[in-house]
Amino acid sequence: MSTTDPQVALAAGERHVLPRATSSSRFHVRWHWLRHVLLAALVTALLLAGFAVWGYLAFGSFRGLHCYAKGMAVMPDSSFIQFGEVKAGSTLRVPFVLTNLRSQAVTVIGADSTCSCLRPLNAPLVLSPRANQTLVLELSTSANSAGQAFSMDATLYLDCDSAPVIVTVGGHLSSH
Repeated sequence: MSTTDPQVALAAGERHVLPRATSSSRFHVRWHWLRHVLLAALVTALLLAGFAVWGYLAFGSFRGLHCYAKGMAVMPDSSFIQFGEVKAGSTLRVPFVLTNLRSQAVTVIGADSTCSCLRPLNAPLVLSPRANQTLVLELSTSANSAGQAFSMDATLYLDCDSAPVIVTVGGHLSSH
């Protein structure tokens, strides 16, 4: 006795063979899985794009967002200033524009340098929230160092927890 109802057929002891999957049903399963993967990728891309737009608007640049994500409270416009040829024995004023990345005021209390010849002139410097200010460092070169290249680092001290903010001044000392 053959029946079309699988439950009745199994009870009667008949062998029930499931139909083979067709290529269209395999395609449907693969498309269903692929659709979920594509949807997840699209949502992720939209979230990342939204985060990037928010970061650019909040910090003025992708670099500002990157510095903020690294834990920096203050971002220098350039962390390295190269002077080229500098007369040995001269004194230079080196301006660094600093941007406060935080929503509260931050104070640059001072700086520690790799050489006593580099010191901040206008510290302490109060940076208003999300504002720019210029910190001026004074570099006094030695008269008997002509012909040498120099590179001096200054680590800025802030009144808040922050990743280190390091600025560098470089050049080559000449005798004339």
